[in-house]
Amino acid sequence: MINELITKAIDAVLANEYSFCKFLSANDSGETGGHQSGILISISASSMFFTKQEMRENHILKRDGKIKWQDDYTSSCTITWYESKKELRITRFGKGLSPLRPEYTGALFVMVQESENNYQGFIFNTDEDIQEFLDSFGLTPTETNRLISLHRVNPEVKERKAIEEFIAGLAVDFPSSYEMSAAARMIQDKVHSNHKKRLQIQTIFFFGGQKKNIRCLELLNTLDMEIPFHVAFNPSMTSFQWRTKS
Repeated sequence: MINELITKAIDAVLANEYSFCKFLSANDSGETGGHQSGILISISASSMFFTKQEMRENHILKRDGKIKWQDDYTSSCTITWYESKKELRITRFGKGLSPLRPEYTGALFVMVQESENNYQGFIFNTDEDIQEFLDSFGLTPTETNRLISLHRVNPEVKERKAIEEFIAGLAVDFPSSYEMSAAARMIQDKVHSNHKKRLQIQTIFFFGGQKKNIRCLELLNTLDMEIPFHVAFNPSMTSFQWRTKS
């Protein structure tokens, strides 16, 4: 099952214009005990913090901000540009508030800009969490240390977000079959717009032991959408059957 914090990080990236990820080095985490202070950020992510003109005209630039870590606590931070070193660095988290630990060497750091001086920060330190996050955005480990592009978002992530948005906009607890069909079709058109084949699907769901026959839904070229769409309305669903026709 997907880690709730991973879901929050994915949602934060999808909801904002700028986000960045990198694997923490031993210098970043403090494991080496070296002189580096804070997290080194790739220049390719500089647009999160400064304009090109600001960087051209200043040898040293500083911007103070706030980072909410792991959707839990907030620390201060200072983003600094050193023209002489061609380096960007995040430092000054506040006494006792630094999220960095030696055991985080190799962990995936994700930073999301919510507003000019406010950010979210996430650190994922298990192979499963790291892979889940990277897969969500179509990234390989070598495609980090840069801004996150939304052009290769996993279709399953798009489907989940679209379902959540549909449910949040409902004025009733459970929509009609017509509304469900229209929503499923809209979501599939949006997520899989390059697919042409349509299926008519008649699905029988069992909610808490009671059979419910959901009238035909039109979906695009996949049955995968059917199950999460209905589970979103009733997590107690335990089994299902379907019949299809072209």
